[in-house]
Amino acid sequence: MHFAQWHCMDSLPEIFHVQFLDGRKGYAGRADFALEQPEIRRLCHLLHQDVNASLIEQTGRMLGAPKRLYFDIIKSDHVNASSKACSDELYLIGVTQAMVSRVREVLLHLTSQEHLYSVLRIDASPADPADDSGHSVHQELRDQLFLLVFLFATNHELGHHVHGHTSVVGSALESEGLNGLKTSQIRQAMEVDADGYAIFASLNTLYSPEWLQKLADLFPQGASERAGIERMWMLMVFLAAAVYLDANAPKDVNWKDMGATDYPPYFLRLEYLLGHIEGWCDLNRPHLAHVLDGSTVKTLLDLASTAWVSENENREITLAKELSRSDESSYHKHIEDLQAWRHAVRETLKPHVWIVRGYAGADTT
Repeated sequence: MHFAQWHCMDSLPEIFHVQFLDGRKGYAGRADFALEQPEIRRLCHLLHQDVNASLIEQTGRMLGAPKRLYFDIIKSDHVNASSKACSDELYLIGVTQAMVSRVREVLLHLTSQEHLYSVLRIDASPADPADDSGHSVHQELRDQLFLLVFLFATNHELGHHVHGHTSVVGSALESEGLNGLKTSQIRQAMEVDADGYAIFASLNTLYSPEWLQKLADLFPQGASERAGIERMWMLMVFLAAAVYLDANAPKDVNWKDMGATDYPPYFLRLEYLLGHIEGWCDLNRPHLAHVLDGSTVKTLLDLASTAWVSENENREITLAKELSRSDESSYHKHIEDLQAWRHAVRETLKPHVWIVRGYAGADTT
């Protein structure tokens, strides 16, 4: 059914509700936050407005047949994000109600740490009082990181659309396999490629004049110079991506068969993420290529990982736990295997890949 036919029947929220009524995944349609606490309603309104605005901006980068993108929030207790191809023209992206609430909790913990402000070079403290309008640097930073987490998450889901993963052929690959590849191997290839699109699309948005000015307005002290603002955005987007990837990171890695799970190991996704960021910098901001040096990355990952720990959990830092039984030869072998899986999936889905201005698509490594 074409979008024009859908549009005659239902509004986009109604279409979204119907498409995400999926008992297998625990989805119960579109979330209704009317009964939620005011802070969650405020954040959901902010999220819905800004992410859809970002998707509209990204639509202008897509060449070929026109596409309609719509983002909303799924009623579900699972911490997850999802994407669906509704028609040849309408593509849906959603994050779950539980993910919104959980990320808020994590960022409350993260932005209460003094060390975060020194790493970002923000001349402020989480203990600073609010101004006359009721806003504080603490709240503004939390809101910006909240949007960045979901900007990356929804761009990741959009990346599945862009790479043809949600096409009829792409969906069949996940359920039926491909030339001897297991569905878990196909899924790992797809996740890495979706991460690649997510970082390119997110950085394109963040380094637009409008977003750079937004950050300058929010933090006029300590990061007022353009170079300081650009550095801060780079650290914040990596931190937001790490928070998102840590949400469902597996607790242990099967070093004997690293392709046995649907998601690549957390540390491998982070390594690819840094490679994607470096690739974007080479094309657009060469002077930022070395902002994420080893010590800075470690600091940000420590902040992100500890933020997911709640008072009732005894959870080790995910990255440390994954590496505790590391096998270097198995790791390098897995990278070689993953490259081969990505090539096989890309070749099969090449006719279904979207052409996006400023993104190399299937040629991006």
